[in-house]
Amino acid sequence: MSIATTFLARWTLAAGFMACIGSAAAFQQTTEATGLAWLDKGQGLSDAPGPAAFGTADVERELQHAGMDRIGSLPVSCHGRRQHGVLYHVRKLPIGGTLVAEAYALNDAGLVVGYTGSAVDMPARPTLWAGARRYDLGTPAGEGGIAYGIGDAGAVVGSVGIPGRVSATAAALWYKGVRYTLRSPDFNNPDNFDLLTSALAINRAGTIVGNVHTVASDDDRPVVWRRGMPRLLPPLVSTAIARAINDVGFVVGDGDYPGGVLRRHALLWTPDGRVVELDTQAVLDSRAYDVNNKGKIVGTAEPLGAEIGGPAVWYRGRRTALSIPAGIGGAARAINERDQIVGFQGRGLSNPERALTWYGSTGYQLDTLLDDESRGIVINDALDINDRGQILATTVLPNGRSQPLLLTPRPCYRR
Repeated sequence: MSIATTFLARWTLAAGFMACIGSAAAFQQTTEATGLAWLDKGQGLSDAPGPAAFGTADVERELQHAGMDRIGSLPVSCHGRRQHGVLYHVRKLPIGGTLVAEAYALNDAGLVVGYTGSAVDMPARPTLWAGARRYDLGTPAGEGGIAYGIGDAGAVVGSVGIPGRVSATAAALWYKGVRYTLRSPDFNNPDNFDLLTSALAINRAGTIVGNVHTVASDDDRPVVWRRGMPRLLPPLVSTAIARAINDVGFVVGDGDYPGGVLRRHALLWTPDGRVVELDTQAVLDSRAYDVNNKGKIVGTAEPLGAEIGGPAVWYRGRRTALSIPAGIGGAARAINERDQIVGFQGRGLSNPERALTWYGSTGYQLDTLLDDESRGIVINDALDINDRGQILATTVLPNGRSQPLLLTPRPCYRR
């Protein structure tokens, strides 16, 4: 088969898959169960469970004290600003005296996860923010960790250091006050000597997605844990990474592709483990960051002739570029079930990054849509959005530290 025929066949296959899975019906065969009953049986765990530094009652109490659900209940004036019926109230998530603080994900309850660090030579601490409080999730003694994802049932996933292994990490799960270490895939390394394994996201069925990296060969492969048992997902050529999973089990990410030199293409993995390339050679570089239950995938794409990659949506085999109000380049990072998208625009000194939200294909700069209490805050990036419309974002402080932000929508009226 010729190269041209191969690419045509691959694109036809991708279009077929996307047309099939793009319907809402195909993506909404979900369950409300957490799917974590296997934890009680110890399946898929590489060591004994350990205590976490917080419990479910702590989180529920802090949410009540923070009054997150009450924010947005009273309408505020739009003051003539162009938007779609809402302004945003900004809550700065507490970071105390830490030198570094990064947040990665939030759930529908407004709980946020990431990491903090108090000193340059100290390991990162996996962190959960609940309203005005933050919690260290806990790690093995002497080790650090990072929390990357959180499910609506409160299960947190990430990675932790392995005692005695300098160049190795294990995927971790924190749930109901207990910390678990997930079994690592073999990946041609039975001793897991130099494997960096991390869990990035968990869906409502309890399926976890992440990645494993081999330090010696510098290879990456996506991993899916179902009932705690790991399974490697195939790359298109040699390497690939996963970034998100929806409630039915479709995974998105990116990897190397035939003929690509230091370039990547957006990829989709079906629940049965098949890999689909979302772009063709007409796109030099693309990455998929998130997927919702309708099958809409968001990320970034750099078509031939473009100066730099820009935010994009893939749906039913078609890629659509999202508008950018100003600046050059950018990416769409997350999408919720109402199809609202968040991300950023701008790259470089002459085009500083600014967070965006898209309603349809029209983008709006987030820091122009803030209520009176929040105006003046510069928002550099939007990282995640939940189904309530809350947005996880970040700003850069004068000392260079990253400050995580939680934006809550407030309905507004015109005077």
